[in-house]
Amino acid sequence: MSHDTRRLFFALWPSPHIVSRLQALQAGLDGRLTHPQDFHLTLAFLGDQPASVLAVLQQVLSRLPRLAVPMLLDTPGYFPGPRVAWVGPGQVPDRLASLRAAVVEELAKVELVWPDRASFRPHVTLARSSQRAPAPFAQSIAWTAHQCVLAHSRPAADGAKYEIVQSITLKG
Repeated sequence: MSHDTRRLFFALWPSPHIVSRLQALQAGLDGRLTHPQDFHLTLAFLGDQPASVLAVLQQVLSRLPRLAVPMLLDTPGYFPGPRVAWVGPGQVPDRLASLRAAVVEELAKVELVWPDRASFRPHVTLARSSQRAPAPFAQSIAWTAHQCVLAHSRPAADGAKYEIVQSITLKG
């Protein structure tokens, strides 16, 4: 019998307009560029979880606050260990911090064990296996996130591909 697990995460998903703005920031980056359909800002990476918890996680998603999350993607960055080039908000907006806290709280209620609960550096990955941070850019990206998702990371030959399991709309 196979052990059915899924690599899962909660994230904010950008609109097509924001996706095109993020793609522009990939100019000049080396490494494996994030596919436009895979841009997201992770709220909680849950790691490998048994498929049996999917229904519980969909309930967690349904209980999250439904307020849209305005933010300014104004800070290019680089994680040297995993060699990830990214962009994120220089200041974590209150609604983003509140949504992240709600995710953590809801996951605690269902007693889900997941890695890196304590760390949260909101960012959108632009490239993996990169040698450097994105170049400084002239204009920040004003993004109001209206979609929060539970997503599944599927391994692929050219890196993981992401599939939305369930989505909620954030308003306001």
